[in-house]
Amino acid sequence: MQRLVILLPAFMATTALAQQTFGVSGPDGRDGRFGRNGESGQSILITVDGLAQSYDISGSDGSDSRDYGEDGAHAYDCRQPRRAPYNLVGARGGNGGNAGLGGNGGNGGSVALSLASEENLSDLKLITIRNRGGQAGQGGQGAGRGGQGCQCQERDWNVEFCTWRLSYTTPSSSTKVDTYTYETQVCYPNSDQPIRVPPPLPSDRWSDKIYQWNLSSTESKRFSCTDGARGRDGFISNARAGQYGSIGVYVGGGTDTDKSSWRTSLGNLINNTYSLAGFVSEVRTGLTNLLSQSSDVLDQFVYAKYHQLKIRFEWQPNTTPQQQGVADLAVSAALGGTPATPQIQLNVPAKVTYKVTKTDNLTLIKFTHVLGSTDPQKIAECAKYNAKGSMVCEFKDQCRYEDGECIPR
Repeated sequence: MQRLVILLPAFMATTALAQQTFGVSGPDGRDGRFGRNGESGQSILITVDGLAQSYDISGSDGSDSRDYGEDGAHAYDCRQPRRAPYNLVGARGGNGGNAGLGGNGGNGGSVALSLASEENLSDLKLITIRNRGGQAGQGGQGAGRGGQGCQCQERDWNVEFCTWRLSYTTPSSSTKVDTYTYETQVCYPNSDQPIRVPPPLPSDRWSDKIYQWNLSSTESKRFSCTDGARGRDGFISNARAGQYGSIGVYVGGGTDTDKSSWRTSLGNLINNTYSLAGFVSEVRTGLTNLLSQSSDVLDQFVYAKYHQLKIRFEWQPNTTPQQQGVADLAVSAALGGTPATPQIQLNVPAKVTYKVTKTDNLTLIKFTHVLGSTDPQKIAECAKYNAKGSMVCEFKDQCRYEDGECIPR
């Protein structure tokens, strides 16, 4: 009975790999030491009282580094294997160290200026503030260079592979030869002695058989070597300068119990008056003209003025919110607008329409209709009054209709 077995030795599995690395990669160079970051200025509250005041809350400068990055080391032990039965690539060089980074400048401190009224704005000329950011520290002047990779001594070569046939005979029937296995290996394992050496006999061979290797075929394969990559050069980076601190001018003031917004159910609002109190702010320019000429600040600042507005809610329909099924709908209000023209931003469900009447001290909200989802006439009336600005269906004065119902966008 003939038996055929194909065995692939370890070196044949190696040839399936794309490549193997020879040599040892060089270590990376050390980065330069960082400079110390500057400290930020403290945040302060200044009460403007008509007296001259001066504050320097600038950020401190970052310290210099001036420390160089070290060069990456070259790859070593770069002896290329001779005529290996696989592709080769040299080990890479070490990366160069980055130059030392200077310390970042500290940020300037933030300032809140508190005034009793707008009549005191001229007193800001008595205030000197310096809150610029600190300078960035100087970094190291040089980064490390990348190390050299292992170089190839031989770029490409051919390797001859021999396929051997192992056969055996049985002494009792010497005329019959059976094939036991085939095995492929490098034809010349010892490159200094060009002699084809067959593989060793298998250890699991039968003791009553006589085995012999015979050359079946040969094949030449070509392999190549690629130089190891040079390490990456280090970087030289700049530190960040500190930023100016922010400044806000706050006119007036309230109490800790002030609320600038609230949210409740519609049923709780009827025949009640609510207060909205707090600062209304906007971003302005021209701060350098308001403070003393010795100041060093950004020209942009926040201007905020304290306002207290009242809002009252009344119900016009003959049936109550509970009877209309809208008592649990959420209504919210917030203080908005600008310091010169404060406003109440009201968010009412689109199902309920209302009219607004304003006086100097009070905003009156009178709920007028409850819109049903199948009442196109009322919905059209809602949109009509919306355009005139005398009736608002919902926040932002816009309706989106789904199945005939006004839905807030």
